[in-house]
Amino acid sequence: MDAAERFNEPGRFTALIGYEWTPNPGPGNNMHRNVIYRGGKAQADQVLPYTTFESVDPEDLWDWLAQTSTSTGADFIAIPHNANVSGGLMFDEVDGDGRPITAAYARTRARWEPVVEVTQIKGDSE
Repeated sequence: MDAAERFNEPGRFTALIGYEWTPNPGPGNNMHRNVIYRGGKAQADQVLPYTTFESVDPEDLWDWLAQTSTSTGADFIAIPHNANVSGGLMFDEVDGDGRPITAAYARTRARWEPVVEVTQIKGDSE
């Protein structure tokens, strides 16, 4: 975080404070998300990152983001990426408990994951 603060030059170079959250729900599958703090070091310093040691369920990550945003005033964005190696799980038709996706689920996901990476040098996810 110190390095991001030191080298951030608005309008010239944007250094982001964040980390990768990656559950592995099966052989060869991953559910990569880059979790970016949409604030500065002072807010990020207030919490430890939420890791897959706490939960591997994206819905739990979103709950943590909501609670942490409320308690610290920080905002976040989680960016799903490398979905081409999720075995189809990144955009499954059911939630983590096997229930069909609901409108409330979609709204919550859209709040915390409004964008997704669809291509990178390792492959395309569309």
